[in-house]
Amino acid sequence: RYWRDWSSDVCSSDLHCFFASKLGEPEAVPLVNFFAVGAKNKAILRVVALRDSLIVIKEDGIFRVTGDTVTNFVVTPLDTTVFCVAPDSVDVINNQVPLLSNQGVCLVTESSVAIISRKIESAIQPILGQTDLAAQTTGVAYESERLYLLTTTEANTTTASITYAYNTLTDEWSSWDTLMAAAALGPNDTLYYVSTDNRIYRERKKQTKIDRSEEHTSE
Repeated sequence: RYWRDWSSDVCSSDLHCFFASKLGEPEAVPLVNFFAVGAKNKAILRVVALRDSLIVIKEDGIFRVTGDTVTNFVVTPLDTTVFCVAPDSVDVINNQVPLLSNQGVCLVTESSVAIISRKIESAIQPILGQTDLAAQTTGVAYESERLYLLTTTEANTTTASITYAYNTLTDEWSSWDTLMAAAALGPNDTLYYVSTDNRIYRERKKQTKIDRSEEHTSE
């Protein structure tokens, strides 16, 4: 029987490490296939796969992992001044990672981190210090519509009260009154979301005028 002494291991805490499986065997993850990212006392919040790298979202910044196999993985800091303040805001659109950070809404690429919320900074900055911001914020990327949707709070509220919609093509923001506690794209590229009052909604997507009709709900 094989026993491992975690107390002497570089990854004695799981907070700052990720593990990699064997090639072609995703269910097999050797204990030696671990990789440390950033500070030991700062947790990994999300790991997102892009086309040619992994983006690691940590409490102490944004990191990139490149390489083809476990023998040549390289961890590189992308930006250690940007910190994700709402892990559920993280998603992927157009091979980029949008998220809500301490500097506003950011878009992470494989080479840089850019702030995209300058146009709505007066609305975003006042909420960044709110205690329950992470619990009240969720984001979803809608690739075919070129949209990133972010439900969050406003300066005068402590619960989710607005959804911001960012168009990646036009670099413009708009606001919706649809509030999402969770969301995902389902079959046929259809948006499903759980509202803040715990109802499940499905987008109409028949490409007819019915798509724009008022919602119908039943108890």
